[in-house]
Amino acid sequence: MTPDDPLGLVGSDLSGYEVSEYLGKGAFGFVYAATDPSGEERAVKILNPRAGAQQMLEFENEGTLLLQLAGCSGVVDIFDSLDVSATVAVSGGGTFPIRLRFHVLKRASGSMDELAANAQMLDWPSRLSLFRDVVLGVHQMHLNDVVHRDLKCSNCLLFLQRGALSARLADLGRSRNLLAAPAAHPMLYEGPRGDPDFAPPELLWGVGSDTPETHRCADLYGVGSLFFELTFGQGITGLALQPRRTLIHAEASLPPNQRRMAYAGRASEIRAWYEPFFAAFENACPGCIRNSAGALLRQLCDPEPGRRLPSVAPGRRAQRPNELQWLLHRVDALRLTLRNDIKQRQRLSIKKEGRR
Repeated sequence: MTPDDPLGLVGSDLSGYEVSEYLGKGAFGFVYAATDPSGEERAVKILNPRAGAQQMLEFENEGTLLLQLAGCSGVVDIFDSLDVSATVAVSGGGTFPIRLRFHVLKRASGSMDELAANAQMLDWPSRLSLFRDVVLGVHQMHLNDVVHRDLKCSNCLLFLQRGALSARLADLGRSRNLLAAPAAHPMLYEGPRGDPDFAPPELLWGVGSDTPETHRCADLYGVGSLFFELTFGQGITGLALQPRRTLIHAEASLPPNQRRMAYAGRASEIRAWYEPFFAAFENACPGCIRNSAGALLRQLCDPEPGRRLPSVAPGRRAQRPNELQWLLHRVDALRLTLRNDIKQRQRLSIKKEGRR
């Protein structure tokens, strides 16, 4: 075992999968590249043999949900989920037996956080295209009564096919099947399960709940936060609320009823804390979509969860609560407006050149 191969698996056979390369460390353990019996390259996500009970539970939950979501184009494909005995090499020579639990996934070209780290290099047509991929993935998950609950760029994988880059949702360990009994104590759903810099504010205050609407609204916030992250490389929660962490911790420590009253009473104030970052996002947008993109981000990241949902015009049918078709339409409108603006600018440039 070495830093370049922490489990000593490179060159070994894992139940028909030939391990070829160590790719990196994940939340649950280690990721290796492997070739399946047909010669296709796969990613093998291996649970850390020293994982605790909670990590084991989340790893199993991820495998179950990925199988449930098989066929969803916006979610990473799973091909196998196995528990095998293996022999690993140790530095200095020698081997020893070990039990390995792993998922076999579609191999990605990279992770979206790699793009977000250099967000200024990403053009807006590409940014909106990747954002739509994320919205589609969440839409598909919600249609299957699954919520992600940990949306951020590092949990989205990138795939390059025929020169086109697309994104798929991954890392479903903290996700929730809304039709199944909760895997954790109900109180755990009152607060954030993932990185607090990306968490919805109501969860930081500990006023969430284990209801379908609460989870879906939290995912809507996650979608908006990811849109911001794709633009600035940082989570909007961390930027807006980091200076108020002491206050948040104090109010989150109150009894449940007082906690909820405190949060409800601060909604307008919290909105004002976010406003400088909403304005910065608008300023970063191309002029033709500035207002509409800014309005969308404000809606998705509103501190009142119910205000993240679409309003229904009189006489119009309300969409089912697990549909995000409305959000896909909003993103498509942004893309179309931007595309038309670029074409118009190109035509004007050609005319200008022709007059010279």
